[in-house]
Amino acid sequence: MPIGRDEFFGSGDDKLFGRSSATAAFDFINRKLVGSGTITITGGAGRFSGATGIFNFSEIESLDVNPTALLRGQAFLSGSFQIPQQIPEPRTAATLFGICVIGISSILRRRYL
Repeated sequence: MPIGRDEFFGSGDDKLFGRSSATAAFDFINRKLVGSGTITITGGAGRFSGATGIFNFSEIESLDVNPTALLRGQAFLSGSFQIPQQIPEPRTAATLFGICVIGISSILRRRYL
């Protein structure tokens, strides 16, 4: 995965895709990495197809004495995302049926009055 690209996995094929922008500072005295930033949601898959949104995150990770060790920590996210909803087009059959009923009743009413 390219640097700055994020993927969040849900159940099945549900995924969110985003791009992150972050800053981090090394605190070598306390052996910590402190970072924060923003993830812009740019799409998704499954139920999250077409998603958009923004997450803010912050994290603190412990630094290992071994400089080649992987960083392990927790990121805390806040924010929201939206999924576009398809709005069904109105059906014309019910409207035409209603107009026909009104027209027929108007004709029959004239005949029998």
